[in-house]
Amino acid sequence: MIPLPFAFGCMMLAAEPGLSDPPTDPAGAADLAPGLVAREIMDGGGEGAETAEYVVESAARGTLVYGLPPGPKTIRGLEVVPTLTTAQAWLSARLRLTWEDDNPDPAHAGVDLPLGMAFGRSHDLPAAESVAVGTSEGAWINRFPMPYRSLALLRIDTEAPLEGRVRVRTTSGAAGPGYFRASASTSPARPGGRGGGSIVGAFLETGGRGPLPPIRLIVDGNPGPPVVGGAVSEPGVVQGVIYSGGLTGRPPSRAAAYRWWLAEPIAFRSAFWVEAGARPGAEGAGPAHAGNTTAVFWYSTEPGPRRGGR
Repeated sequence: MIPLPFAFGCMMLAAEPGLSDPPTDPAGAADLAPGLVAREIMDGGGEGAETAEYVVESAARGTLVYGLPPGPKTIRGLEVVPTLTTAQAWLSARLRLTWEDDNPDPAHAGVDLPLGMAFGRSHDLPAAESVAVGTSEGAWINRFPMPYRSLALLRIDTEAPLEGRVRVRTTSGAAGPGYFRASASTSPARPGGRGGGSIVGAFLETGGRGPLPPIRLIVDGNPGPPVVGGAVSEPGVVQGVIYSGGLTGRPPSRAAAYRWWLAEPIAFRSAFWVEAGARPGAEGAGPAHAGNTTAVFWYSTEPGPRRGGR
């Protein structure tokens, strides 16, 4: 059994017998074996992991690019340790990861989203604490495995000064679920991906007051599972909702929600995107709030948008 903690309790995932071994080539993993991502996260690389640390000091409107350890490697933990005075600026900075390419231009990035969302964090809200993302001793942590064969670049773009550290924990070899991908869009734009792969998560933050809108995946043109709304508990799903002001009984001014499909990622063949419905009690359809931002996370056979995937 694999324990997966999430915001309001915990759940257990049973590892089924007879599962296939992880693929040895990240470019060959569009369909993920049940439980593979969950097992890879819980394994964490063991004692064989090595850690590279990068000191971050940037003036306003700065761009920093770091070459990660030469592959084949699998990132087992991506950590940010901000200083207290620049933590809010870190949330708004842009994180980009580029796989198998030495060009740091954002158009080549396989991961491109606000840095805070990559770690389950949003302005003025408590952090999401789950098996996939969380906080430990002042470090923001993303635990999704990220394999690459040869090259990986990490780029941070910021409008405000940054100070802190980035730590990257890796193991040798690129076995795993495929290339880790992520993107984010603010409504009415719809984030998503093209090519082929498996969706493993989504994180939504509202841009204003009011209830969380129903948000749903559209997979290969067909309605998929909800990101926000739907069943409170689904097998193999880790989920949570975070409110500001909730602890004091005040109406929430902002909210965030996350849902990770770790035990059974959602396969797509051509494309997927996120679609917002109407707010509860609202007439008609369409985005619930202008300014809602949604990030999606998936594994792809393609390392970046220039190779067939968005």
